[in-house]
Amino acid sequence: MKEQIYSNISATKYNNITLLEFDKTYYWKVDTWNAQGVKTPGETWIFTTRGNNPPNEPNTPNPENGSLDIAINTTLNWIGGDPNFDPVTYDIYFGDGIEDPPLIVEDHNSTTYEFTGNLEFLTRYKWKIVARDLYGYETEGPIWTFKTQPNWPPNIPTNPYPADEQTNVNIETNITWTGGDPNPGDPVYYDVYFGVTNPPTKKTSNQTGDSYNPEGDLLIYKEYFWYIVSWDESGETAVGPIWSFKTGEHLPPTKPIIDGPTLGTAGKKYEYTFVSTDGNDDNIRYHINWGDGNSEITDWYESGKVASANHTWKEEDTYTIKIKGEDSSYRVGETTNYIVKMPRDKAINNFIFYKLLEKLLYRFPFMRQILGL
Repeated sequence: MKEQIYSNISATKYNNITLLEFDKTYYWKVDTWNAQGVKTPGETWIFTTRGNNPPNEPNTPNPENGSLDIAINTTLNWIGGDPNFDPVTYDIYFGDGIEDPPLIVEDHNSTTYEFTGNLEFLTRYKWKIVARDLYGYETEGPIWTFKTQPNWPPNIPTNPYPADEQTNVNIETNITWTGGDPNPGDPVYYDVYFGVTNPPTKKTSNQTGDSYNPEGDLLIYKEYFWYIVSWDESGETAVGPIWSFKTGEHLPPTKPIIDGPTLGTAGKKYEYTFVSTDGNDDNIRYHINWGDGNSEITDWYESGKVASANHTWKEEDTYTIKIKGEDSSYRVGETTNYIVKMPRDKAINNFIFYKLLEKLLYRFPFMRQILGL
């Protein structure tokens, strides 16, 4: 049966204010009136509304139904949708009891749900999804289950920086390490033990970052020891090894270079020079053993500056000068040996003669033929 639903409108369209029924045939027509009140009846038109199917049954759960060892920070995912492409919202039921899971979220507009916190370890959970379309049609999914993984201790701290036993470390350095936890989502906290004693003392507790900035600069030329203790929220712990490093690298002076006579006359004073450098630019003094039972220690010299000392050997003999450098941090370098001969006068005269002859033969080669050399 047709009935008039509107009259005296000048527009050529009409918006129905109520929803039509699904899968139903409707008849309609439009009559036209002119200014003189003459009516022109319109022809009758017909249309049929579409049918409506309920939303698709929620499927393909993640975590999978019956799965084990699920991370405590997992999210829920499923496939939903609607065969008529209607907008769909979802009611989420979730819980760990033996009864059907309770409703926790209504009219959720996504097929993914993230929990606001972590789940419990070693707990079996139940969940289901109810899909609802724009027109109130519903489809209830099955109840799915999964079980979360057990709690394991945190990872043993590794990858120290500075590296274990590293030397020449900057005094402004921070220490870092790699920690973490085999349970995804399980927070880890760290206690830091650090200092110049072994074992070191605790400096911080329950920090969340994997680095530590010592107060102020470190001491130069010191060895530091440190290790990390990791904790999770369940109280499981892992203790790392003790690592060490040294600030700076305190180098001893280099092996001295000596210059001076190697042949002389007993009872005569001779001067010797020597020089060494220090890798830390410390001042250097020299320990000298003259080889005749006498020794001395020089004043301090700047690194690389030539030093000198005088000595007189009283007896005719062969002597070994032994000299080594010591820096202002009391690091001693290698010893240099320097041989000095104090022969008898005849030996000296012979030596001088042969030296002169050698120079003459070098300058006047024809003398080799004259002398039969």
